[in-house]
Amino acid sequence: MNTPKTFHFSGKETSPLLRSAIKSLSTTATIMDLGCGEGGVLFDLIQHKTFSETHKIIAVDNDPARLKITQKRLGKKVQIITDDVNKLKKLQDNSCDLICCLMVIEHLEEPQKMIAQIKRCLKPNGLLYLTTIIRKPYGYYFYKNANGERTLDPAHIHEFANIPEITDLVCPQGFETIQHKKKTTTFSVLESAFQIFARLSWLNSANSRDIFSNYRFLNFLRNKIKVPIIGFYDFEGLFRKNNSN
Repeated sequence: MNTPKTFHFSGKETSPLLRSAIKSLSTTATIMDLGCGEGGVLFDLIQHKTFSETHKIIAVDNDPARLKITQKRLGKKVQIITDDVNKLKKLQDNSCDLICCLMVIEHLEEPQKMIAQIKRCLKPNGLLYLTTIIRKPYGYYFYKNANGERTLDPAHIHEFANIPEITDLVCPQGFETIQHKKKTTTFSVLESAFQIFARLSWLNSANSRDIFSNYRFLNFLRNKIKVPIIGFYDFEGLFRKNNSN
């Protein structure tokens, strides 16, 4: 099944766990969004004044077209790097204080390679903030991936069955868990409507991606009118690089 055209709207509620992790860093810390897409997460964090003026912010993705949108949205404050998340050839060892990786790992055939690169790039005691999808056996959604499995997104190669499956992937590669949680996955009725508008090319400018950020009432409705997706959960975890490994 072909992946539908998707707009990545800004204005979502940013995670308190992620915000607190950023606030815990020094004002000169280097923060990387790995698999940043169109920069929606960084845009929202900047809008909420989460970063210090002296933080170094790096956005990494393998899609130049998406990075072009990211650059236009975020300007010169963010360093843009085109790279493979499994290789990170352009990133130096021990160069980042925090790496954010949101809804990326489920797209990878060999996620352990990315985790190894994240560890390499993190400074001693550096932090990894990771999000992904958990799908229970009874989870059902409209899409199928390339393997014919029902998934939340047709581009998902593997959706995790439970939290231990995630931590068993991350921790043996040199990380310790600080905190993790899960909540039922939901979809916004209003955002889904705007996604349809986007697929019909009624929304086709980069500015449209920030429509919810620009109109507070629309964003209020978007974040409040949500429908649970039975059998699917959003996972978020904060991990620390274990320097003994």
